[in-house]
Amino acid sequence: MPKYTVKSPVKHDGKRYGVGEKITLKVEDAERLLENGAVEDDRDSAADRKAAEKAAAERKAAEEADAAAQAEAARKAAEESAPKPD
Repeated sequence: MPKYTVKSPVKHDGKRYGVGEKITLKVEDAERLLENGAVEDDRDSAADRKAAEKAAAERKAAEEADAAAQAEAARKAAEESAPKPD
């Protein structure tokens, strides 16, 4: 059975679950709670986290590549403007 994270207090099978707690539900039991936002499917939130981590890594790589290109351009400009030995 899938696991869910409680987003607002839930009472299920006589037990109360607080915000942030994990709850295991049958899919048919979870449908109503998912629709009203009381629980969140952990598989969805894991996929969202993975996508956000990938996007952050791609941004960091692009920033590092841009910084390296700027450093190389500055090095070449300094090299070209340096006095040439006679």
